[in-house]
Amino acid sequence: MEVSIMDNRRWWLRCAAAFASQLAILAILIATGRLVYATNDDTTMVAIASGGYGAPSQYVVFLHLILGYLLKFLFTICNGVNWVTVVFLFSDMLSVLVLDMVFASVKREKMGFVCTVIVLDVALLIVLAYFSFTVVAYWAGIAGLIGMTYAFMENIDHGHRLLTGICAGIAFVFCMMIRAEAVLSLVIVYASYIFVSLIFKRNWKPLVIALAAVCCMLVFKESNAWMNDLNPVQRDYMAWNKLRSAVGDAQKVPYEEADFSEKDISYNQYQAIYGAFYYDFDIVDTESMEALIELDSLRNRYDFDVMGMLENHFSVWGSRQQLLSFTSLYRILFAAVAVFYLVFGKKEDYPLLLLTWGSTIAAECVFFFIRRPVYRVVMPGFLLAVMLIVLCCTIDPQKEQKYCSLNIGLQKITVALSILLACGSAYLYALCSDYQAWKYSDTERAVLDYMAENDDKVFLAGDIGAFGIDVADSVWNHPGKRGIWNLIGNWETYSVPYFELMERQAIQDPYNVLYEAIDNDNILLLTRLGDDFPLHYQWILELVEENYNVKVDFEKVEDVSRTAVMDGFVVWSVYKLAEREMK
Repeated sequence: MEVSIMDNRRWWLRCAAAFASQLAILAILIATGRLVYATNDDTTMVAIASGGYGAPSQYVVFLHLILGYLLKFLFTICNGVNWVTVVFLFSDMLSVLVLDMVFASVKREKMGFVCTVIVLDVALLIVLAYFSFTVVAYWAGIAGLIGMTYAFMENIDHGHRLLTGICAGIAFVFCMMIRAEAVLSLVIVYASYIFVSLIFKRNWKPLVIALAAVCCMLVFKESNAWMNDLNPVQRDYMAWNKLRSAVGDAQKVPYEEADFSEKDISYNQYQAIYGAFYYDFDIVDTESMEALIELDSLRNRYDFDVMGMLENHFSVWGSRQQLLSFTSLYRILFAAVAVFYLVFGKKEDYPLLLLTWGSTIAAECVFFFIRRPVYRVVMPGFLLAVMLIVLCCTIDPQKEQKYCSLNIGLQKITVALSILLACGSAYLYALCSDYQAWKYSDTERAVLDYMAENDDKVFLAGDIGAFGIDVADSVWNHPGKRGIWNLIGNWETYSVPYFELMERQAIQDPYNVLYEAIDNDNILLLTRLGDDFPLHYQWILELVEENYNVKVDFEKVEDVSRTAVMDGFVVWSVYKLAEREMK
């Protein structure tokens, strides 16, 4: 169906109005300080790109090296801007603009389009609420798939389809550059649309789109690996980090002394590997982690609890981790849209509705089965399911007539439900304000100030929770502004940026920082456990003794900050490793 000039103008006006509402959401989150990085993975990436480890670096962990080079260039010419935040937000807003362009044409009716925009606004709120590179990549992948699906549709204005397809392609490139693996779970969800298209419409285009997406993912992954391998240091890091991910992202292997002794892995070494205590390469070397993977049984590696998976799927709130990642909003939005079209939609669309629901269960089941946290790598797939339903399902005219005969306006019902959905989502999002007030409190930022004031020192993350300290900072700030990021032990360990920091801090043996920390006032342990740290981390002292034949104790340097929480206090403290005096 060709559209007239008036329709073309209306299309542009609809795109502009929808995008203006989404810009308003972004502006509100920024103005109220609610736009925050969700994980320490993101802040480590920012530190690497911005020069926190010595100089702006292209070797930004997780990101494609081409995007790393772009960020390095931007931080080099203008270090006052957090370009990682800018790039992520550009990707998010481009993605929602692509979806606006799709639904501005598909939803011709004014009220139908308004309700669709409300759904898009809620989806964007969810995406920005858990501001992490993983979710950014998923959102770009969703926009890419939906935009390309629309671009291959018939009976829609060719110019609109072409422009939308180009923008969708750009969004998909951002997905590939940020986290190409996101395509895997998205394609599982998209499979429902492929099946319906093949069986009921004999349409092969969705299958071609999915295959092209998977091929693009493989090309981007392999090209990134090849480019990193050109640097010998980064090549070794990539091999080590791949094993580290395989061990750290999987279920913890239960410690059996006989089996571990046979593999020459001590209990303290086992604790160091799972405690992300990566300060001695001989302790967490590739051979040890390969041995640990060999010791992992199939039962431990995979979760065969089908009832547990279904319970997790049907749980609105889930675990505390899921609650804080706004998992409930994903589920509520999907359920609201699916039920609406189940009640008011055409019966011909029921197969797509049920299969889409089934594909979301399938995606969740796959990652639950391999024991990956579904709240971050699966839940965004619900947004793809929502977009597929809104794109392909329509209101049944007969049902609309039926409601009109009862003096019930379907449009009024739709608008009322959409407004209720928007208000409910905003309210649920606001429930996390207490959590964010604690996580991003001034006392947390005091630790960042302390590290900046002591930039001649290197701080080892004494416990895993210490890695999260940098998420207390604003998304607009970055370590490159103050010249250094001196907390080590995260994903940067043994990469090119890591060695740049070690050289800057004059550490002689970057592969053996734990030994150099003994009686060294410039290499300290940072922990959020306060006085309880020595109680829970005695294995560190035993690790030093069994590897270096030196007896050491924890010696508290000082407490940095104290934060009140519901069940007590979080006390950030600094310790040093002091050699024990012989009596």
